[in-house]
Amino acid sequence: MSQLTEILNLIESWVQKYNSDELRRVKMRPGLTIEQIEEKLVGQPYKLPKEIIELYQWHNGGHECFLPSPDGGYDLQTFLYLDEAISTAIDWNDSVFPNMNAFPLFLVEDVIYWTVGSFEQQDLAPIYSSDDGEFPSSPDAASLTIFLEKEVKRLRFKWKIEN
Repeated sequence: MSQLTEILNLIESWVQKYNSDELRRVKMRPGLTIEQIEEKLVGQPYKLPKEIIELYQWHNGGHECFLPSPDGGYDLQTFLYLDEAISTAIDWNDSVFPNMNAFPLFLVEDVIYWTVGSFEQQDLAPIYSSDDGEFPSSPDAASLTIFLEKEVKRLRFKWKIEN
């Protein structure tokens, strides 16, 4: 099991164990195979980073899932299922972030988190966020794994979880 999948599983288990009763019910879709993911991405002008492929192998989206809000709280959120993310990415490429190959992943309150695709598949997925429709000059994290490692540290402190 990769480091990314271990972190995702850890956060998901913590949310179910330590979160409030109403937000403990994680509703995630089963993951996709690599073949299913590749089939859905046919015709896209870019390739997704390997971390994002792994994310969608883990689960294909969900609601009330595992990602806390940027202010440190935990609220209703959406991990976009792959078809929805592709559709949104097409719209973004046409109007919101033209030719930036932005690919949305998570919606938390008024904030959206995304990565970018490239012509050559990359291993790491830089993670960006915005609540104002502007493309930031630098990512929040250099990779999805680094982004989630920060969440592990924050959750460990918030929920007083020992190692």
